[in-house]
Amino acid sequence: MTGKTILMLGGQLTSLVNFRGPLIRELIAQGDRVVAVAPEPEEPWLSKLKEMGANYHEIKLARTGLNPLTDLGTFISLVRLIRKIKPDVVFAFQAKAVVYGLPAALCAGAKHRVAMIEGLGQGFGSNREGWRRKLVCFLVPRLYKASLKCAQSVIFLNPTDLNDFTTMKIIPAQKAVQIDGIGVDLDHFKPQPLPPNTPLHFMMVARLLVEKGVRTYLAAAEEVKKIHPECRFSLYGAEDKSHAGVPLAEVQRQESVVWHYVNDLRDALSSCHVFVLPTAYREGLPRSTLEAMATGRAIITTDVPGARETVVDRVNGLLIRPQSVSSLVEAMLYMVSHVSEVQRFGKASLEAARVRFDVRSINRIIIDTLHGGV
Repeated sequence: MTGKTILMLGGQLTSLVNFRGPLIRELIAQGDRVVAVAPEPEEPWLSKLKEMGANYHEIKLARTGLNPLTDLGTFISLVRLIRKIKPDVVFAFQAKAVVYGLPAALCAGAKHRVAMIEGLGQGFGSNREGWRRKLVCFLVPRLYKASLKCAQSVIFLNPTDLNDFTTMKIIPAQKAVQIDGIGVDLDHFKPQPLPPNTPLHFMMVARLLVEKGVRTYLAAAEEVKKIHPECRFSLYGAEDKSHAGVPLAEVQRQESVVWHYVNDLRDALSSCHVFVLPTAYREGLPRSTLEAMATGRAIITTDVPGARETVVDRVNGLLIRPQSVSSLVEAMLYMVSHVSEVQRFGKASLEAARVRFDVRSINRIIIDTLHGGV
């Protein structure tokens, strides 16, 4: 079934274009009309969206924080906008977009409503300190439960999130659709030979957030440098101004790691041997890791939901304990001492990317879900 109007609602235009680009192109190629709704219409993302053939409407949506008046204003604006556009399908992703977008879509009369849970971040799990964290962990599951009653289908990027939502009775199991992350464009990210020089180059890509493991990576790099000063360490990612951010100045003071702002991740990946993501964050399924796998790189990542799905331990990389500098140091030293394993892990990563994470296969499941009720 083609020729539908799909309203895609996200928390940030940058990620909507960057992460949903292949999906938008495929929807438009098959005859659908795509309307992107998100805040922060910055260049070059707005131009890229228009080049794809999609329409755009700006909405004010705070990605973080709980301000009832602001969020009520967002909800009312969304209802008005959805009534104006009259989409056949509303597809919401990112937490705030799901929580407020789906009830707004129901109120506006949108017939088919689909959510995507991209990862549960700081809103789930015990062992949280501070009243703000405890309040978030109390509210988020309840907000999801209320909003997802408005969805016909809920797409999950990993099995742990799906299991948690069904076990906690946030959604009934029949609503759930599982995919292996958002996929990776194998035509864009192609295998690249490992750099010929033997001193290993480790690379991390992430927003500068504590829970993404930035400080863990900085500390581990410093320890490994004491033993193997020839090793190189890079960190690519934008500064995050939230309370959970690691200041860029702090990163740049650390002499063991060189910070870069990444424009084209392919060039950066071509220079590294091992990709590292020591996240303690509940990821959906991190695309940066998938892109490293498609390039043919060994992976070090943490044994947490979302991240663990990218690595079979000792097959395409190593799993480490979250928030453990010593565990990361041990994994890095293993890679330095077993350079032949680095190459073997990289080949296994590439094979996994081709078999499990091809964006074309994953997008077909998403499109079938979007069209399933219209």
